[in-house]
Amino acid sequence: MTVRKPKPSAKETFMRTLRLDHSRLSRVFREIDVQQAVLQSNAEEARAVLLEAMDYLLHYQDDCHHARENQLFERIAVRMPRFEKDMRGLMREHEKGLLHDTEIAKDLSDSSPRQLEGPRGRVLGRRLREHVAHARAHIRREEEVFYAHAEDELAAADWTDLMRQASMDDPLS
Repeated sequence: MTVRKPKPSAKETFMRTLRLDHSRLSRVFREIDVQQAVLQSNAEEARAVLLEAMDYLLHYQDDCHHARENQLFERIAVRMPRFEKDMRGLMREHEKGLLHDTEIAKDLSDSSPRQLEGPRGRVLGRRLREHVAHARAHIRREEEVFYAHAEDELAAADWTDLMRQASMDDPLS
């Protein structure tokens, strides 16, 4: 006799997707850490990997993942007005992150390996470290505070609507 697992609820699917995104982003951040550390000694290879990582951040994290989170944050702000200011702050951080991702990608793209072996590479490495540190802190705040509240407070209809609006594809999955 085959026992069928019940189909996951919209809430379970949506939240699992967000947490998987964060797990994948963590892997990308680890690779950025590794590559920025060798940027000056192996600029050509590090630059190529960093450009791919930035492309992922720009096209998946910024376009899809943050769009899902922003929809969730909007819903939390409506259901729990005490968090509206915090939700707006996280959404502004998403916008700032997109700006930083865009600038870093452009600087990497516009820099030759030779330029990256000098002061320009040191500055870019520092910017990458700071950006990744900020992104990790941002993710911790999202998961520790707001994801938990969303799971406790949103209704089944909220989750169904969120699933209907969301793009769930990740190129790393």
